[in-house]
Amino acid sequence: MAAPGLNSLPHIWLRQLLMVSWLRSHVRWDEVLVVQRLRCRVGDAWFSYFPLLGNELQYVLLIPGLSWLIVDEGDIARQFTSVAFYACFLANGVKDVLCLPRPPAKLHVRFDEHVAQQYGFPSTHSAHALALSWLLASEAVPLVGPSTAWAVALLNTVHVCVSRMYMGVHSLADIVGGLAIGALVIVLFSSVRWQAGHFVTSALTLTALVVYPDRRASNTAYTEMVQFAGLHLGACLTTGQDAARLVSPRAPATPMQFVLGLIALGAFRTAASAAAKSLVRLMPPRWQDSAAIARHLLVSMLAAWWVLALHPSALYG
Repeated sequence: MAAPGLNSLPHIWLRQLLMVSWLRSHVRWDEVLVVQRLRCRVGDAWFSYFPLLGNELQYVLLIPGLSWLIVDEGDIARQFTSVAFYACFLANGVKDVLCLPRPPAKLHVRFDEHVAQQYGFPSTHSAHALALSWLLASEAVPLVGPSTAWAVALLNTVHVCVSRMYMGVHSLADIVGGLAIGALVIVLFSSVRWQAGHFVTSALTLTALVVYPDRRASNTAYTEMVQFAGLHLGACLTTGQDAARLVSPRAPATPMQFVLGLIALGAFRTAASAAAKSLVRLMPPRWQDSAAIARHLLVSMLAAWWVLALHPSALYG
């Protein structure tokens, strides 16, 4: 059964074009069971908390890392948030159109209600792993050489993909679908090469939010995408207005400055999120869904603004 709002004629035709009935009849968990034979306590802990570029917390830490440790006035962070958003948009959009199931909860190493609420095919983590590993490796080639950069990118992509089957939340077919989405994002962004201006990319991001097939606040796939959109819009807004250049450091942040910056960022984001939640509660019931979505967008935008506009060397220099 499709998610609410996906029973229009275009969506029905799209599901038929993508052979949803055939895919659903061929859903198997055999590969998941094979990988889970390797389970042990160390593996459970590792894949639960350290799937590189497969965990939202790591995105939050990577953006300050790119912005504060590399002096490029926010360009790498803007590219990173752009790739992350469009990989998420395409993967989650396909999920909510096809509505194919995940492996059963009994296979999940660590049951996560947020994950269980989403459909299975394709794997957004796998799409992010491939696309973002490509981006970071491309940037790292001048620093560490092509062999090291691409070897680490490959290992990270394989690591994230294996983690999804080990955790029991995706099948091999889901992962292959995610990698196909990631490859599509790489092709698209390689062609564009970041030539589109801040206004254009912001407009495209907002348009993507509006045309998404299932825009309910209770749809965690959509709110996840909204958070990525907020990070990208905040990055475009900050670098587009040259706010980052006003306080742009002459050197990367020191380790102490970086740690203090992360603490300040965490406190700021927590306060912004709490304030936004309070405002949502004050809204009339009929507006609360829209307000909840706006909260996710605004808090992420503010977090990106803080990272790019307030470099820790300017605050703690």
